[in-house]
Amino acid sequence: MKSIGIKYQLRVTTLIPAFLVALLFAVFYNGLFGRDLEQHISRLGEAYVRQLLPAAQFAMLRGDDRTLQGLINASTVNPEVKALAFYNANGELLAYRGGKHSINTPFTPPEFTGDYIESKKVNPLTINFIAPITIPKFNLYSNIPVNNIPSPIANQD
Repeated sequence: MKSIGIKYQLRVTTLIPAFLVALLFAVFYNGLFGRDLEQHISRLGEAYVRQLLPAAQFAMLRGDDRTLQGLINASTVNPEVKALAFYNANGELLAYRGGKHSINTPFTPPEFTGDYIESKKVNPLTINFIAPITIPKFNLYSNIPVNNIPSPIANQD
């Protein structure tokens, strides 16, 4: 430091702490931004899955694989969705669209512990969501025949 003048020594000694503080803030705020972005992507994915569940439940209740495939084709228009698949309880593929990266290993459905969405981070840019589609025995969509009850007015003379 003796070879440079006092003016440059003063500049260097004042700039080093400023650069260190700037670097510290950059690392800190980039870390916060990355964590917030990851939470946002996770919430967005869960919301997307929750929007698909009622339509998929209705199609699975009727056993309509064509409607499931149409639902998948309409849903994968979004560029954030890489692949989408519907499996039955035995792990058999009902409908699918996406890259080959999704079918590398056979799917084994997890044990049912309730209506929840399970998410697993595959890599820094990909999150895998698994959600059970429950089909209740009695619901609004069931095809139980309705007995026609005669009105009390029809029985009057």
